[in-house]
Amino acid sequence: KKKELLLRALRIKQREYGKDHHEVAKALVSLGNAYGELGLLEEQKELLEGALKIQTKHFGENHHELLSSLTGLSTLYDRLKQPERKKELLEQSLTIMEGSFGPDHYNTGIISAALGETYGELGNLEKKLELLSKALRIMELKFGTCHQHIAVYLMEIAQTLESLGDLARRDEVLARARSIQERLAQRQPALPAGSCGQTDEPSGSARRGTDTGATSPRDEDFFDCLEEEEEANEASASTRGGRRRSSGTSEATMMTRGRRNPAPVQRQQRRQHLPMYLQQALQLCPKRCRRSL
Repeated sequence: KKKELLLRALRIKQREYGKDHHEVAKALVSLGNAYGELGLLEEQKELLEGALKIQTKHFGENHHELLSSLTGLSTLYDRLKQPERKKELLEQSLTIMEGSFGPDHYNTGIISAALGETYGELGNLEKKLELLSKALRIMELKFGTCHQHIAVYLMEIAQTLESLGDLARRDEVLARARSIQERLAQRQPALPAGSCGQTDEPSGSARRGTDTGATSPRDEDFFDCLEEEEEANEASASTRGGRRRSSGTSEATMMTRGRRNPAPVQRQQRRQHLPMYLQQALQLCPKRCRRSL
């Protein structure tokens, strides 16, 4: 039914604006994503590639309007197991994010993490580590240095360091992640700067990124959604419990299993408030980071 309605909307827009109008591109993206939900990947690919072509013609290669097509195509090529093409699309998305929102904006961090995961799939763990470290720095600007999301990113970085054979740095990163989780479990109030980090809830521009003017109106629901999730995470922090480490299982893995996350249905409901391009980008982030956010 959704596909039929979107197809009808596309035909109306094509009749009113012409086939190469940017409003038609929006309709192509919506219809393409609907085809993807139905598993019709070739049809989705054709529509999204068409939308990207129209958007590029109207706005140029580095405009934020392209993000809807780029992230949709990124998730499509992820499903098609074509990481090289996915990497190209995410690199373009990252360039646009940095130009449109700023290098320290949360949106930029999400794309950086997704791109890092893609480099990992291609076997370039050094580049994955670089991008995850960049994403971590951005998350620290938004959430502070002692927050559940920070611990999750640290664990993903630790696992990457382990794969690279850098066990000394892995242990340092794991120790920091463990310290954050222990402090959050004890529900300590404010922490002095330089110990574990800042308070759990940074305020002002730190919550919105360093550029207070970088937030667009369509991101307001996104920030409201994140604030609700932070409150839910903190409310459940005191009930989290660790599990005994089994032989042969890395500490990073066991620490992840010991965490509690919001129920999948609740998490999905919250994500529905995100701009579509961020919902899609989150699907490409490392799994543990995706569950946290």
